[in-house]
Amino acid sequence: MPGKDEKKDLSKEDAEALGRMAQEIFREVERMLIGATDVARECEVLAARAPHLDTSLPMAVNVICSVCPANPARMFEYLRETAAGEPWEFHVRFLEVARVVERFHRMGVPTPYCGSCLVKTADDFEYLFLVFQRFAREVQLGRWTVVRTSDEEE
Repeated sequence: MPGKDEKKDLSKEDAEALGRMAQEIFREVERMLIGATDVARECEVLAARAPHLDTSLPMAVNVICSVCPANPARMFEYLRETAAGEPWEFHVRFLEVARVVERFHRMGVPTPYCGSCLVKTADDFEYLFLVFQRFAREVQLGRWTVVRTSDEEE
């Protein structure tokens, strides 16, 4: 029986099997990283729409846009911060931001310019949801489990 300091050589077949297993794991990890990066990239693209910087709008509208809680630049950047991290945290933030958009739909909009922005923002959220859903499905198909490590727990 080998001691704990002794090494046991792998047979050629075991080494090859271990190599194939490692390649499969790396392919799955790569797919996961690509999926998370896709979500983050889409958030970044959607955050680039900044109505408060639109020089064709009246100055008063730009001021309203700059403080609007449904400003797409602010909301999608907030989501991008967690998009490539923990899927559960992104999901929580997504629901939080979607509630803001939904509240504006119910309450109405302060200016006529806000209506078209809100419709586009709602469409962007629907699109982002589909991107995230595709990523989540890949996680499930890959049978990956997202686990918090003990040093992250509160």
